[in-house]
Amino acid sequence: MIKAVLFDFHNTLVTCDGWLDLEIHTLPALALERLAKKGYLLEGQSASPAQAEKAIQLFHQVRQQARDSGVEVSAVEGVRSVLELMGYTPPIDDIEEVVSDLERKCLLDVAPVSGALDTLQRLRDAGYVMGVVSIAGWPPFVEMALASEGMRPFFAEVATSAGEGIYKSDPVIFLRAVSRLGIEPDGAVHVGDH
Repeated sequence: MIKAVLFDFHNTLVTCDGWLDLEIHTLPALALERLAKKGYLLEGQSASPAQAEKAIQLFHQVRQQARDSGVEVSAVEGVRSVLELMGYTPPIDDIEEVVSDLERKCLLDVAPVSGALDTLQRLRDAGYVMGVVSIAGWPPFVEMALASEGMRPFFAEVATSAGEGIYKSDPVIFLRAVSRLGIEPDGAVHVGDH
């Protein structure tokens, strides 16, 4: 008997295409530009288009390594790795600050998927326990986005790939989330956009 429902985050509960693009594509290039303004680039005070493209290419490699290994890296660690490969070593606190700022700016574009709130209410009224499993490199974004749309109270568990250190395609992240809900795996379903 199904007792728990796990949800994907993006395009299932909320939309925020800018955030998804940031998380999987542009984050290191934008971080590089921000850190350049703080004086951390060897060449001067701005990042060139070639440096930005190099950062994106390296980030794709970091993301591919995470997929291949099943070990997820956080957004901060991904940016740090890319910058290190490019020969830059700004303090981790500055990387964390820049990543946090870039991620938080994406909150302005979060919108609920049509019918999501109604569905969550109906499932809660029917007695289901619910959780979220998301491929997120900066876990606070998921929490903040859910809160901003009035969805966070519906979920007893929010698991992110970076928070767990597990790439989302690995079943272990789902098993952990279900376990924390106090449900056996055969008592849960996952709802996602693909």
